[in-house]
Amino acid sequence: MSIETLWSTRFQKHIQNVIMYFARMISGLLYSFIFVSCVGAYYYAKFLKTSPSKGISLIIIISLLTIMITRCPIRTFIQKPDAVYLLALEEKLTSYFKQSLLYNYVIQLFPLLFTFLIITPLAMQTLQTTVPFLCTIFFILMLIKGWNLYINWIWRDQYNSQIWFIIRFTCNALILYMLFQSVSVVLLGAMLLLLVFLLVYTTKQPTKRIGWEYIIEQEEKMDMRFYQFANFFTDVPQLKKQVKQRKWLTSWLEPILHKKQSTFLYLNTLSFLRANDYFGIYMRLTIIGSFILYFVPNVFVKGAITCCLLYMTAMQLRSLWKYFSGNNIVALYPISHDTRINQFLILVFSLAVVQLALFSIILFASLQDFLPVLSTVIVSIFFIKFIILPKTKKRISSLGI
Repeated sequence: MSIETLWSTRFQKHIQNVIMYFARMISGLLYSFIFVSCVGAYYYAKFLKTSPSKGISLIIIISLLTIMITRCPIRTFIQKPDAVYLLALEEKLTSYFKQSLLYNYVIQLFPLLFTFLIITPLAMQTLQTTVPFLCTIFFILMLIKGWNLYINWIWRDQYNSQIWFIIRFTCNALILYMLFQSVSVVLLGAMLLLLVFLLVYTTKQPTKRIGWEYIIEQEEKMDMRFYQFANFFTDVPQLKKQVKQRKWLTSWLEPILHKKQSTFLYLNTLSFLRANDYFGIYMRLTIIGSFILYFVPNVFVKGAITCCLLYMTAMQLRSLWKYFSGNNIVALYPISHDTRINQFLILVFSLAVVQLALFSIILFASLQDFLPVLSTVIVSIFFIKFIILPKTKKRISSLGI
């Protein structure tokens, strides 16, 4: 394999891997997309009917587009062995990284376009913009996105990368404000000239060595995010075991350490808090779910969303069952398979109840009525007991350990 064909070979492998996982999770992903799209479209239409003020609309539009333009993760398909085997060929990898930048630019235009299409009705209704004007703005945003990607790549691993992030974020927000407010052409031209100056300043920087550790770390993070997303819908064996200490969370587990009947409950709870960001996923689902539950007005929709969130959380926790797979020491524990399953289900039930308790607080804060909250809690408990736990038990029993 030559340097010239290295990027295309790795790109093809990456696409094959992505297609394989999307084929596995197509049904669940399709239903989730339809559900989220329908609910989102319904409440977005209701929001537009309220005729939001120009100031609020401008803040929403600028915030969303600034985030989409400033956020520039760069996938290079670099692997750990490359830090050794490609080190001597570092000077010949210019074309390789140019192809990576072009790939990232094209891929990141799609979410930018998607976001722009979503905010278009809001912009046309409240800011009185026209379609040709919005097309011109999007063309400018495409150029600014390329500028952000290049600047982020050049200053990716420098000690002042955070300063450059602030510079990019500020420039992006100011230009978007000027575009949608139709300010003086002179001011807008001055801002664009500033971008050109920063670009020229960046290109004049002396060539620096490739930060292999940083690039590999970023690549692994992006792989992990994709696998965690895929893990919502299917089993992902590529999820690596990453452990964080989190003593502030695990110290309360010590009292059950010496209880022989709770061995696997302790191990599974410890793994949930420390390994593979299970705790992070649980918290994100809880926070996002709380936000949705607070603003959704219909009580029946709130109940349905509560059950969906509880089920999604349980789906994520199923992969925790395989965390100790292949661990010979854990396999030697004199504990029956049924006991291990029961202790795992205790953890799933406990986490679901904690999450439900948090959701009930949000529901009460939103509805200010105890009866519908109580009804939702009762229905959710039955849902956990007779839907989530049996399905989880069936699933992990088929997986083995």
